[in-house]
Amino acid sequence: MTVGGGVLGWWGQIAKNRLQRQRNEIDADGLDNEQLKLALERERFLTDQLNLFDAGYAMLWERLYDRENVIKDYHSAALSAQRQVHALEIRLDVPLTPFPDLPEFPPNDATSWAAQNAPKPHNGDHHDN
Repeated sequence: MTVGGGVLGWWGQIAKNRLQRQRNEIDADGLDNEQLKLALERERFLTDQLNLFDAGYAMLWERLYDRENVIKDYHSAALSAQRQVHALEIRLDVPLTPFPDLPEFPPNDATSWAAQNAPKPHNGDHHDN
């Protein structure tokens, strides 16, 4: 009985150590899984923030383009009005009204400031290489 008790005690200790080792592995995996879960949640949050900022950025560029189009329309309308006034003055044989020069539109370099500074298209990858 003593030998049987010793063998059972020894086997029980081995089983206990094995169970403890398995629990430790499960706890370590759980900790790794928890850290992975937190990292994924943070990455998801940051991606959502990036998408939100990107949408706001695109909206601001659209506003800028819209304003530039309005300026172009007003510039064209002002030039057209000057030509019509001069045509009427020539028809009535009165001296031509001197109009102040309008700034060139689009600017001399044939591209607008907005077109020069437009956001660069990206491939959807928001990570630096």
